[in-house]
Amino acid sequence: MTSKRELILSELQTTLSSISGVTVRRGVREPELEEIEVSSLPLLVVTDGGEEFLSQKGGGYRSRLRVVIYSYIDDQDNPSTTLNTLLADARAALDEDITRGGNAVNSEFRSVVINPRLKRPYAGFVLTLLITYFE
Repeated sequence: MTSKRELILSELQTTLSSISGVTVRRGVREPELEEIEVSSLPLLVVTDGGEEFLSQKGGGYRSRLRVVIYSYIDDQDNPSTTLNTLLADARAALDEDITRGGNAVNSEFRSVVINPRLKRPYAGFVLTLLITYFE
């Protein structure tokens, strides 16, 4: 049986794959720029962060899963515009279903920061989601 955690992560990948012209991958950590094929840009990488378990009365538990999405673009001319467009598209796609296909109670944006490790012509953001679900 597939875990809810895996179902949620798969749904995130599917949702982000609906953004036209963007490559989406799953990862266990932030990829190094050297590991990325330039031809795959723009790229979103969905990574599985930490998880917190809270016991529920009557059995079972509530989980809060932290998911970090790393973005990468290559834009010589106007990286700010390209990055802002990608962020807006990602947020809009993720907002369409905060239940992650009925597997979660809620999904909320926790933070978005520019990835300081990337240097021109590359740029990217790091988007963190907190997803609550019952197991």
